[in-house]
Amino acid sequence: MMSTSPSGFLRAGPGTLVRSLAVLVVWALFSVGVARAQTDSTRADTTQADKIQADSSAWRPYVAGYYAHWMGDAWKDMDLTLYDRVLFFTTRVDSLGLILTRNGWPEAWTGLDSAATAAGADLIPTVAMMERETILPVFADSVRWTRLVGEIERLVAESASPGVHLDIELFEPAPDSVVAGFASFLRLLNGVLPDSVDISVFAPAFDVSRMFDLPSLEPLVDDFYVQGYDLHWLDGPSAGPVAPMDGWGGANWQTILARYREAGIPDERIVMTLPYYGYEWPVASTAFGAATTGKGHILTYARVDSTRLPDIQRSVEGRLEILGLLRDDISGSPFYTWMDSTGLYQGWFEDEESIGTKLDFIRRESLGGAAVFLMGYDRGLFNPAIRAFRSQPGDRGPNKTP
Repeated sequence: MMSTSPSGFLRAGPGTLVRSLAVLVVWALFSVGVARAQTDSTRADTTQADKIQADSSAWRPYVAGYYAHWMGDAWKDMDLTLYDRVLFFTTRVDSLGLILTRNGWPEAWTGLDSAATAAGADLIPTVAMMERETILPVFADSVRWTRLVGEIERLVAESASPGVHLDIELFEPAPDSVVAGFASFLRLLNGVLPDSVDISVFAPAFDVSRMFDLPSLEPLVDDFYVQGYDLHWLDGPSAGPVAPMDGWGGANWQTILARYREAGIPDERIVMTLPYYGYEWPVASTAFGAATTGKGHILTYARVDSTRLPDIQRSVEGRLEILGLLRDDISGSPFYTWMDSTGLYQGWFEDEESIGTKLDFIRRESLGGAAVFLMGYDRGLFNPAIRAFRSQPGDRGPNKTP
């Protein structure tokens, strides 16, 4: 999904991790995880959606937002009351299983924490691993992934966080040892964290890595933040919608949701992620799905302060001042095309209409909620759609009598 670099945060690119005594520690902690796993059904009954709805008979989907560290104090100008959860993006793991890159967490973010609390939102740290050079060595080695469990336990305790969000992304098949290690890591993490601490994961739309065996992970995770974007990506072979609702060879929201339901993930634990960004690619033609002729550029939806995003100064807002907006009726996604002396280009993104359509889909399907990536990339232009989404209860939900 993402990296911490503003100039290339997606899949690159909507985002590395001592012996006889250590082995004893591994098995001691693992036994705790096994015992905890026997009560997984209890944990699954206390998801974030349940917690938010505890005092209300009317279910409503909740809203989360990823807040990037490079946005600095931009949160001061944001309406944090729109969010139930703010995901600090991000802390990073090295190849030894140590969280060495914290980007100021938590000391530099006490102001954001206070503001979020005052707005009724929880501030949650994200633990990210997005390179094969960190993922493979950590999850292939029980000492390293056990070390990472301890690191996450301390990260949560020192900030008294009510949750932790895991963003672990691998876009190639993982060896069997890594797949097994990842599952063991989640079992152990589930065992050592208090029941009151929510574990959420960024979950891939389609799992190339094989690490996300959904039926086996379902008892270990409270909420699945399902990848609803980057279905055409920054350095991909073709241009097209970033988050299509339908069509496009099955790479769309309808197919993704069906996959998670078929795996047995309860609707109220599925949170669909929404992109507040887009891509502009050089292309070979104006056709839908045109081959790209080079790497794309990231677009924010609205213009963003250049001091915060010096490397991302292309915006949909700026392009549409001079270009006409087109829409793919099948996917529901807007786009534009243009040509200059350097070649032909297509830009694909989300706007108020397509965001609204996706929020309606989440409500209609009674899913757990929506998570926006990244907060501030719309400069508040999508706030009315989010506000309307929050204000309308769903047709049914985890706390409503069928």
